[in-house]
Amino acid sequence: MKQSRFLPIALITIGVFLLLNQFNMLHLTRAQWVMTGSAALGIFMLRRAFLSEQYKGLLGGVFFAGTAIGLFLMDNGILPISNQTGFGMILLSLGLANLVYFAFTRLHTSSIVFGMIYSGAGSVLMLRYYQYIDWWSVADIVELYWPGLLILFGLALLIDGMRRQKNSRNKSENSRDKTVSGPQTT
Repeated sequence: MKQSRFLPIALITIGVFLLLNQFNMLHLTRAQWVMTGSAALGIFMLRRAFLSEQYKGLLGGVFFAGTAIGLFLMDNGILPISNQTGFGMILLSLGLANLVYFAFTRLHTSSIVFGMIYSGAGSVLMLRYYQYIDWWSVADIVELYWPGLLILFGLALLIDGMRRQKNSRNKSENSRDKTVSGPQTT
């Protein structure tokens, strides 16, 4: 069994950062610690995702890397620091992660719907902060069109179910073909 090196490397990295902090050689704010941790976790997860055949860790890797980028933008004054922009940035990161995950894996059609919902909510929060849109207009749109989200999510679940059924049918036909032909002896 192949042992993962992620945990030992993560522990060593965290230990080095904390030791440098103990000796006042590293002066990071709390936000910078979270940003550094998110970036490191995102990079580790993205590396793992692109080394595996099933892209395991891609969703989390994109989310943590996106969160680190958003925190970096806030820390450097490009994005204002507020609850609204912070929450909007996290939702945008989560939406982007779902869309990237679907683009690479094509496994769950519902990832597109979740990606659109999270990205839309994050965009609304960010646009609202910059006063490009009014809450009342957003509330009117949501109140009128929210059943459309149910329809989209239902369609995605149907498509996922049909894909799974087709894949299981193909697997059973392939295994049946192998058992019928059996080993060839001459």
